[in-house]
Amino acid sequence: VVERNRIECVRRLRREHGYKNLFYRRMKTGKRDREPGWVTDSQTRPMMLDALKEALEGYGDDGGWLVVHDPVFFGELTTFEDAGSGKYEAAPGMHDDSIIAVALAVQAGNVPVPKMRSV
Repeated sequence: VVERNRIECVRRLRREHGYKNLFYRRMKTGKRDREPGWVTDSQTRPMMLDALKEALEGYGDDGGWLVVHDPVFFGELTTFEDAGSGKYEAAPGMHDDSIIAVALAVQAGNVPVPKMRSV
């Protein structure tokens, strides 16, 4: 899943590299978004991180369905904190790229795959 906060990057993937396997977000209405990619903003970021937490931890004693074997990811988790406003992010001077990448992958996994048409 590509973040489309800079839509030109997503368009270049299609135009210059011919990449067609792009994520399209499903809107609350059930319709597919017109533009590919995931927009990370003040509404979608908490939703994305909540889905990641659920995937890692699950509910109650069940445990989550997601298993990550990446030391960089776990290193970033140790410095991922509430910035004071309820927004979770990397501590100053640290990174959260792996966390966001895995959270985006969880979002892609939550989208129903369309049925393939036979040719």
